[in-house]
Amino acid sequence: MVLLLFVNFCIFFIESQIESSLAQHIELTQGNGIEVIGVMLSIGTILILTLQPFVGYVIKQFNETTGFMMGGILFSTGPILFLFTSFSSMFWYIGMIVLTLGELILGPKLQTLTVELSDENNRGTYFSITGIGSNLAYFLGPVIGSFLISNSSIIILLSAMTIIGLFGTLLLVNVSKRKKHHTQFRNEQIESH
Repeated sequence: MVLLLFVNFCIFFIESQIESSLAQHIELTQGNGIEVIGVMLSIGTILILTLQPFVGYVIKQFNETTGFMMGGILFSTGPILFLFTSFSSMFWYIGMIVLTLGELILGPKLQTLTVELSDENNRGTYFSITGIGSNLAYFLGPVIGSFLISNSSIIILLSAMTIIGLFGTLLLVNVSKRKKHHTQFRNEQIESH
């Protein structure tokens, strides 16, 4: 359960940067941060609304670990692509598309994993704890991101976003592998009562 909290923190840390630190950076360096972030968020929303059924179908063709790895790698690649915005501002949008494709895979699979790890009586607790991870990311993320940009560079922030995304992916794969043992233990407890 605690690992799921950290996974949610990692995922939402990246999202919190888009809505705070990256917006400030783009505004300071390009002068159109609100416009660029607005377009990025619109792209993400449109992709989620239009592609969710298709991605859901496609991802069912892969095992859980492969799905988590694909989603996590795509999600973590978005910040890498943001590094190329000095060549073209289109990389903000390309990075957002790739990041959103990763989110389309990770989001539903993470929710499914949370349901599978919890029993009916504790499901609300599990979702509350994972929600704490996302709330912490939105609380700490802008502070950390602003600190990194102010005291180093955007490259350090984007690198941190990528590393945190990949770390969250590894945690997610770890939780997924532990799920089998957790489910077996929970079923044995139910049978013994």
